[in-house]
Amino acid sequence: MGAQAAAFVGSQDDSVQGLGKWASAVYLVGIRETRFHLTALPADEIYRIRATRQQIAPPLRVYSFEVSLGDLIVAEGSVSTYSRD
Repeated sequence: MGAQAAAFVGSQDDSVQGLGKWASAVYLVGIRETRFHLTALPADEIYRIRATRQQIAPPLRVYSFEVSLGDLIVAEGSVSTYSRD
């Protein structure tokens, strides 16, 4: 979930956009420092996912992410992405 959120944020990043064009593809490079605070995630719930860019060295970017269920943080960590655009 965090990787998908980071890829979405990365595809809309101003430094990736060229003349209003979104990145055609953002690839997951790595997932680090991930912590799960539940042993299982219910499939029938709605989760809030937040990804925030932490570092950038084009074409690589690092995002922190947080997955929450209501007010409870159920997972958090960081992901690295790569974009060719």
